[in-house]
Amino acid sequence: MGRIGKLLLGIVNLGPIGFMAVAVYRHGDLPAWAVAAQVAVVAVLLAIYLRHLAGNDQLTRGLRRGWALVLLAGNWAVFPVYWHQFVWQEPRER
Repeated sequence: MGRIGKLLLGIVNLGPIGFMAVAVYRHGDLPAWAVAAQVAVVAVLLAIYLRHLAGNDQLTRGLRRGWALVLLAGNWAVFPVYWHQFVWQEPRER
């Protein structure tokens, strides 16, 4: 993935966080289409990160399993952490 693609993915990460802020501000009173769109965005981001994780040679098998569980459980709140740690930064030399 090129630098522009990485940057765009990082920007898309902000969508779910912003959506949750709006949802809290509006006390959950959101249109159904907005909620459905947000669920779709989170599902696509989850698929992207799980696919990236499967091919991530920086992590051992056990750490990949752990990150998969964390991504599944914490999804939108954890996406920026995974993006910064493993997508944005260049792979480290072993």
